[in-house]
Amino acid sequence: MRLKPSVFHEEAVSRLYDALANEGARVSNGTWFDDEVRVFRLGFGLLSMHGLDMALNVLPAVVQPTVRADA
Repeated sequence: MRLKPSVFHEEAVSRLYDALANEGARVSNGTWFDDEVRVFRLGFGLLSMHGLDMALNVLPAVVQPTVRADA
């Protein structure tokens, strides 16, 4: 998933990673895969269907509060 620079400034990207970690969402920073920090990968290979559903529901709840106020 790639976050738009026009919506997520550097501080918002950092807040997003922190918030996802606090919620237990498994994400990998794009820099781990030779990409930019605004890219992240979701880890769901070992989750049950219930766990996957919970993780996917965390995303909108975490992403919305971290976007730019002026976007």
